[in-house]
Amino acid sequence: MVEGKQRFRRIFVALKPYIDGFLEGCRPFIGIDASCLYGKYRGQLASATGIDGHNWLYHIAYAIFDTKNEDNWTWFMQQLHIAIGDVPNLVICTDACKGLEKAVGAVFPNAENRECMRHLYQNFMKHYTGDVFTDHLYPAARSYTKGMFKWHMKKIFDFALGTIEYLNTHHSRLWYRSSFSENSKCDALTNNVSETFNAQVKKFKGLLLHELVDKLRELIIEKRYLRKKLARQWHDRILPNVIKELNMISNHLTVLKVSATNYNYVGLICTFFTVSFSGS
Repeated sequence: MVEGKQRFRRIFVALKPYIDGFLEGCRPFIGIDASCLYGKYRGQLASATGIDGHNWLYHIAYAIFDTKNEDNWTWFMQQLHIAIGDVPNLVICTDACKGLEKAVGAVFPNAENRECMRHLYQNFMKHYTGDVFTDHLYPAARSYTKGMFKWHMKKIFDFALGTIEYLNTHHSRLWYRSSFSENSKCDALTNNVSETFNAQVKKFKGLLLHELVDKLRELIIEKRYLRKKLARQWHDRILPNVIKELNMISNHLTVLKVSATNYNYVGLICTFFTVSFSGS
């Protein structure tokens, strides 16, 4: 209320079919981000996005508010919590938005809060330059074992000891795979799902607010219909993208040898696959 008149402040939208789909069929991974509106009414378009079984962007919720601050982010996370509830093994991935880290911790205290590695790398390289950082920072984040992570980080710390304090102070959330929980079944280092959403809606961000909200609704239900149409053409239980990734991984198993042998045991034919490392 301003001077006795109603004024728009903020809005949160979460379509129930998408909330149900997220809870029933998606990994417990949510990317949170916001981008600027540039029409007559300025502000921020915030989004909560996930990843479906085909590794496609999954729309969960979006909101509009005036600026990125702790109050607005806390309100956004509270509305999201009302929509999805307490999701087991939840992972929330964010960048360095002002106030967002505190909001996530306050509303989802049991969630694993990850930081987008791309944003961390960009911020890090503003303070430190040199081949040692480009050669070891991303490999440290990609490492699946703590031993390899520590080895890469030691190379960085030996070169510039101040990086320890910088990372602990400005990037205290999880950004390296070796400490990710395995329960979410998602080892993404970046918040690309949010960036994909921002790219999808870029052409709408100059619209009036009521037009923007309706265009987003149209976009989401059209994407839903298209994916449903594609899914009806799939007959296998394993999704095409999963098969593609498995084939790509298996084609690069140059150090493995796989052989199959049959044994007749108590009248049953059993097939065993033997995997051996070359040179053993």
